[in-house]
Amino acid sequence: MSVHRRDFLKGVGGFTLATLGGVGGILSACNPARSAVRTAQPLALQLNWIRNVEFAGNWSAMEHGYYQEEGVDLSIIDWAPTIEPIQNVASGTAQIGFVSNGLTIASARANGIPVKAFGAGFQKSPGGLVTLKEQNITTPADLVGKVVGIQQTGRLTWDAFAAVNNLQKVETFVVGFDATPLVAGQVDAYMGYVTNQPYALAQQGIETNFMYYADYGFPRYDLVAFATDKVLANNKELIVGWFRATIRGWQYVFEHPDEVAKLVVEKYGKDLDLEQQKAELQTQIALMQSAATQEHSLFWMGQDVWQAGVDRLKSIGELPDSLSVDEFVTMEILEAVG
Repeated sequence: MSVHRRDFLKGVGGFTLATLGGVGGILSACNPARSAVRTAQPLALQLNWIRNVEFAGNWSAMEHGYYQEEGVDLSIIDWAPTIEPIQNVASGTAQIGFVSNGLTIASARANGIPVKAFGAGFQKSPGGLVTLKEQNITTPADLVGKVVGIQQTGRLTWDAFAAVNNLQKVETFVVGFDATPLVAGQVDAYMGYVTNQPYALAQQGIETNFMYYADYGFPRYDLVAFATDKVLANNKELIVGWFRATIRGWQYVFEHPDEVAKLVVEKYGKDLDLEQQKAELQTQIALMQSAATQEHSLFWMGQDVWQAGVDRLKSIGELPDSLSVDEFVTMEILEAVG
């Protein structure tokens, strides 16, 4: 499936943004009293992309009754190109949600929207630049004198990456949401996701290289869970239960990836290719693990990663100098999970 990732589709509101380590500890906290099915309370989750293996942990938790065990009656609000997850959560349409680029939460906060991130699935962002292997473009320095294809809504990401790598003078070309311009030679590099375009192009016999933004000075978290201050304050136990069940769901995924990929294709997703979903899930599993998740749990967040991303956006004037990480990130839910 060659649909481009949604990180670059929308800004926030009216402004532009452009090893299982630790899981065992989480699960050991699931004592018999907790595992008994209890009266469930409703909770609505806003997705940030199509129903696919990116949310495999959620589908797994639903399939195995983990949410019910935690007293959570989970409903899913689907994503569409016209839907902005932060707006839907801020308006109360959903109580919690996911965003692709965690730094959109920082931007929202800076613009007066009272939301906070409380967990991050992708410890390393899958975002970066796709290039044809034959071009031998593997580092930012190789982009000098080249043309980079970016989506208009990905301008901020490119500007931040370019600033930290001294690429401000590199020519850019606005492209759509498929890699045709790269294959056709209109651009030398294409803004994409390692979980998407490389596999799609490989199916066409085209070899590629991938340059992660995170490897060259622009780290960030992706698949970030968030809610408003009010929801976090008034529904803490419910959200903790949701997160505990979600992490259990992901543990099952890590142990049975092909089984869950098949489940997603046959039951939860629509028009998905099984082999592509298997490949995407394997890539995602690797990117969801870090030293922090090994020490603590899945979805763990570090102040250093957040700060680095914020500093990059401050350096190009996209965030106010006064904004602190503590204003838009909370560890309270993760710490309560176990």
